[in-house]
Amino acid sequence: MVKYGTSFAVPNPSHAAPEIDLSEFALPAILPDDIATLQALLIAQHQTYTAAVADAVKKAVAATRAEAQAQMQRMIEQLVLARHRQFGTVAWSGAPVR
Repeated sequence: MVKYGTSFAVPNPSHAAPEIDLSEFALPAILPDDIATLQALLIAQHQTYTAAVADAVKKAVAATRAEAQAQMQRMIEQLVLARHRQFGTVAWSGAPVR
């Protein structure tokens, strides 16, 4: 946590790359001698890997978006509490402040 002042803390951002399970991308122990078969095997492996990367990135973006929305909600709550401490409940009721 990175602290700002006494009552406000921001979680440390995680900038790590999404984790991808590479066990399903292993090539067979003996590769085929036929060029067309080997080419088809490599293309299929590449398509599977590309789909897995896209899925991992999509999940990471969704998690980051959810974390940002939660952080914005916490900041709004801090703002409401600060205004309430400073002005009381009148500031949010629409009535003029005296």
